[in-house]
Amino acid sequence: MSAKQIHTTKLGRSTNLVLAAVGVLVATGLFMQGRRTHQAEQLKGAMARLDAAEKLLAAHQALQAKHLLGAAEMLAGDQRIRQTVLDSLDEPTLVDTFTDMQTLDRKSLHALLTPKGRVAAVVGGPSLKGADLSSSSLVKAVLTSEGGVGSRWLLDGQLTEVAGAAVRQGNQLIAIVVVGDALDAKTLDGYAAAADVAIAFTSEGKVIKSAQAADDDAKALVALAAGQDVNTHVHRTVDVGTAMPPVKILLAAKVGKTEDPEVTLGWAALGAALLFAVLAVARGSR
Repeated sequence: MSAKQIHTTKLGRSTNLVLAAVGVLVATGLFMQGRRTHQAEQLKGAMARLDAAEKLLAAHQALQAKHLLGAAEMLAGDQRIRQTVLDSLDEPTLVDTFTDMQTLDRKSLHALLTPKGRVAAVVGGPSLKGADLSSSSLVKAVLTSEGGVGSRWLLDGQLTEVAGAAVRQGNQLIAIVVVGDALDAKTLDGYAAAADVAIAFTSEGKVIKSAQAADDDAKALVALAAGQDVNTHVHRTVDVGTAMPPVKILLAAKVGKTEDPEVTLGWAALGAALLFAVLAVARGSR
């Protein structure tokens, strides 16, 4: 073999190696760029689902609050309630009246409090029976308000929108009425499904109530509520301002629920480039 042929052969080998290296670098760069783009889109989609869930819950709360404020004021002026209060705070009579009302308006909570804030009668919130609510923000606000006042309570694991209004005789406060409506499990599950997120109510680092969720979503909610890091979900915490006891709404959206077909194609391209490099090196070594 002449010196010229040897030089040409070496040059060809060098060219093959260079082309192989360039091919691997290009394929790797395209693959990594495609993967980063896909991950960014997944994160963007998950954040959008969190936004949608938060807006759904906010709209639900605003509608309930407006409706309940009017209902509380109407209840405070109801002649049956006023007459019963004026005669005596007779619990059985009040319970019967509230039970009749619930068959009509389908609200989950009706209660009557003494002027000092103690529950005299309640339907739909057994844990409130006989409770002293004088220190609650709702009772304090009612005492200084001319109309209805809203708040949110966590009752028996259900986030309940409540409104209260004063029952007065002239300038004298004779009772406080409270009406409420819970965000029931069916509605909560519906919102979670519509926004494709996991939703939970948390208090003191624990999940109190959650929408139906897949096992991995449920585990993520528990971990997030406890303050642990979770890399499979993005999340958002919504403080419930006047809730009694303190409660937060935890929203979690899974990132990368399905594998992008482009990722598979990227692996294929990278594999092909590596195969080309191996073949080029093998050919060049001959």
